[in-house]
Amino acid sequence: MGTSITGQTFANGDVVAGQKFYAANYLALIAQMQALNDELVAECVSLAGAQTITGAKTFTGITTLKDGSVMASSAAPSADAQIANKKYIDDQIAINHPTYSGGESYTDGSGLITKMGTAAISANSSATVTFGTAFPNAIVAAVATYRRNADHASSGGFFWIKSRSKTALIVFTSEDFSGSFDWIAKGR
Repeated sequence: MGTSITGQTFANGDVVAGQKFYAANYLALIAQMQALNDELVAECVSLAGAQTITGAKTFTGITTLKDGSVMASSAAPSADAQIANKKYIDDQIAINHPTYSGGESYTDGSGLITKMGTAAISANSSATVTFGTAFPNAIVAAVATYRRNADHASSGGFFWIKSRSKTALIVFTSEDFSGSFDWIAKGR
């Protein structure tokens, strides 16, 4: 009985491409080639299908991660071109830019402190805003904005910050009516 290859049947001892054909040798060669192919495929990163890739790999060029890709760590990147995952970024935002929760003070990631609030002021007088906690070093900037109502949209008076310190703002108005103002102070 012979062995069929691409539709032709060969018997042991037939000459194929200048070589004597022996089915056992041929089948052994096919098995070796298949094993070598399987080994090579197992060592390659495929373009499709699920794989577990182990060991250190270096990719050159631009690496694209598919939506839903999961990184094994949320560790901080240590080089400019390293990738940071969403959890790492979210954690950095929370650390460096805490959410203002409505109190008097807010400190950003750089150490700049923002204090804010609303205060009342009487006509042609000054009002002192005393901070709940003093700025540790100094005020960098301060702004106060008079809240005008419809009856007094423009009276021709003046409104300004007369003085400022680590512990307070003094605001003055030459308006001829009482009202309130919003203030913001920034410092370190």
